[in-house]
Amino acid sequence: MKKTIAVILLLLVIASVVVVIQFKNIQKKEREVLKYNMRFEEYNKTGLNGLDITTIINKAVNENEQNAVEKEENGFYKDNGQNSILIDIKMIINGKTYRMEQINELGIGSFTEYFAEVSFDCKEVKYHEETGKISYMLFEATKY
Repeated sequence: MKKTIAVILLLLVIASVVVVIQFKNIQKKEREVLKYNMRFEEYNKTGLNGLDITTIINKAVNENEQNAVEKEENGFYKDNGQNSILIDIKMIINGKTYRMEQINELGIGSFTEYFAEVSFDCKEVKYHEETGKISYMLFEATKY
């Protein structure tokens, strides 16, 4: 009888430890996602300028490169459903939307030179379903 109670208590202790470890791991992952998203969420607002846009493009390109995000045949990053981040910039002067890779390819310096004083608003943010990390942001020029 005493052996049975000891075994049951031991199993309860082991199960409790496993549950606590799992809970701590989940909390750690949530903190990591929150920290990751905060770097981009700070741009989820209105009244940004061209310098802010170049900064977030640089952050997104760096993240994609560090995470080895694949590119399509046209040079645009693929949405990998995990840790890719895609950014579009809509310009009101011509109504066109440009991918961050296009702006990066033409030269961030040129973009900054011509659009540093232009006002931009973040119009849309999407998240990866699996990881909760930001997957997409759309910025729109509002005032030239």
